[in-house]
Amino acid sequence: VIGGTLTDHPRMQWTNEDPYSALVRKFNPQVRITDLSGQHHLSHAAAAFYASGFDTALAVVVDGTGNLLSTVYDQERNLAIQGYETESVFLCSYPAQFELVYKRLCSQAPNSTNIRTYTDGTVFYDDSVTITKAYEAVSEYLGFGFIEAGKTMGLAPYGERDERIPPLFVDRWGNKNLLIPMYPAGALIDEARHPHLHRLQPSSTWHHDEYATPDVAKNLAWHVQQESQQQVGDIIQQAIEKTGEKNVILSGGYALNCVANYHLLERFPDVNFYIDPIAHDGGSAIGLADRKSTRLNSSHTDISRMPSSA
Repeated sequence: VIGGTLTDHPRMQWTNEDPYSALVRKFNPQVRITDLSGQHHLSHAAAAFYASGFDTALAVVVDGTGNLLSTVYDQERNLAIQGYETESVFLCSYPAQFELVYKRLCSQAPNSTNIRTYTDGTVFYDDSVTITKAYEAVSEYLGFGFIEAGKTMGLAPYGERDERIPPLFVDRWGNKNLLIPMYPAGALIDEARHPHLHRLQPSSTWHHDEYATPDVAKNLAWHVQQESQQQVGDIIQQAIEKTGEKNVILSGGYALNCVANYHLLERFPDVNFYIDPIAHDGGSAIGLADRKSTRLNSSHTDISRMPSSA
């Protein structure tokens, strides 16, 4: 089963296959291949749900960038919006039911002024920075790079509230006066608008000297940790209120934030949580394979029901 985020794979010159299928066929010609790479957030949800042991659950996927999807929002003029999956919630049940409860997609156009917020009540399109991208923006500002959010999480406890740092989120959306989107890559802190955030020295000068770490770096890490985990908690709260489901599983890149996960345990003491141990993209193909096999064999003794340790 092929997962990932690409829905338009490059094609091989002679066979017109995608390169992943071609590689499998060359070394394993008897293997049947199914391409489900257009279902990235669903893959995260399935990977967590089938390992959770729950018969029903809310799968909350908070991710950086999933598939690029589109929808027609004006039938008369045939106008469509394209956006990347960023947060999704599914109501999961056996054998392979994944009902969409909430999905947020963000425009691929940086600093777009054409798309503010469009919604049909379940799917939301907008052009602001999202939860995970805000964390990536701070990580990049701190010199760790977009992908090293764990270092930002580690620095956060050394910071504190700083009134000179603007809120990273305004009315659920990323603050456009502070965060610059770069979809599908990371995001950036707009230092030009905020003198307090001007970096006076390269971050590499303090990466190996804890005593030289500037307060603004520690405080910004604190702010993104506090504000982002609050945003995730609000998504969970709304999904529980909408469905009544008290089993919640977390997946997608943000579920690697163990500090936020402990915060959610404290915020929702009556909720049964399961955290996907392969919350990053390494688990996506496993989830898709589980879902496919469960659809073929709806017995509750299917191998996809086995504990994750198996």
